[in-house]
Amino acid sequence: MKTNTTRGEAVTIYRIGEFGMGVNKAEGWLLDHGRRPYAQYEAAPWVKWVPKGKRNPRGWQGGYRPYCVVLRGHGLALDPGSSFDPCPSGDVDVECSRSRYCSFDDRWATDFDAQLAAYCARHPDAIVADYRK
Repeated sequence: MKTNTTRGEAVTIYRIGEFGMGVNKAEGWLLDHGRRPYAQYEAAPWVKWVPKGKRNPRGWQGGYRPYCVVLRGHGLALDPGSSFDPCPSGDVDVECSRSRYCSFDDRWATDFDAQLAAYCARHPDAIVADYRK
């Protein structure tokens, strides 16, 4: 899935986090993206970018049930929020937190998909690449 993108275009990348926890946001400059063979997948999605404030490129490779969306621009008003919520503690010297959902729960993606749909309704040309499942 190639679109009309410019090498070095400012983008914001949203992808499922490590261990399937939450949606992570990364801003940077797009180098390339597409699909290619990876392990047992014939057309696995991948994205390569240089994060803001860095020199070295980073990459993401999708596998089983990939989830990654690349949007144009930096500083977007689309925030996936934290993966963890505070929880009450009986001790004033103790802080604790808990995850909103379990690892690899589909609700991480569906919660963010609702925000993304509303954002894309206002900005129809925002999506550079959409690699969701």
